[in-house]
Amino acid sequence: IWEVFKYAGTPDWEKHFEFAKPIIGIKNWGDRPAEQDIVLKSAFNVAEEDVIYNFVEKFYEAKQSNNLDCKTHDILRAAGWMAPAIYQHPPADGLGELIYTLNVPTAKEGKRIKLVFETYLTAKSEDGVKASITVNGDEIFSIVQMTAPMPRAYNLDLTKYAGQTITLNFIVEDNGYIKNDWYNWVNPLLIYE
Repeated sequence: IWEVFKYAGTPDWEKHFEFAKPIIGIKNWGDRPAEQDIVLKSAFNVAEEDVIYNFVEKFYEAKQSNNLDCKTHDILRAAGWMAPAIYQHPPADGLGELIYTLNVPTAKEGKRIKLVFETYLTAKSEDGVKASITVNGDEIFSIVQMTAPMPRAYNLDLTKYAGQTITLNFIVEDNGYIKNDWYNWVNPLLIYE
């Protein structure tokens, strides 16, 4: 990596970056990897049968309130590894909310019900973003996140809500200044674990 940074932006950059082309699936600079070469996967090792609710796939079921912007997209998680995410930009005033109402099934024997996700800022924020998650109005997660080099993973136990209909709210708020507050909930899933 030292060599890459050493030659980045110099006339010799292409020679020193050549090794990366097959890793990212291109032949020429400016090419985009073929769709079939882009892998979408979770940072969590989750079997398909253990996924209870995929928040990105069910984005259309959520109610949005006061977000400056909110949508699904994919983020580059590693070379050739893309991850689905919910992008949520806080408003200048108040809270940006993304509210899901869902039925939590009963727990499977020997397994807990978990909310797994990563958080990530895709730009250098001036002062970070306040982010939280509530279930039925009770806060279960809260962070002030500054720009991080990699997404941060979280694993929250929601077993106590088994057999209930819940309202789960992803909340973002500016931490003083909204410029570049490009917050992402990366592949949030409700799972059996």
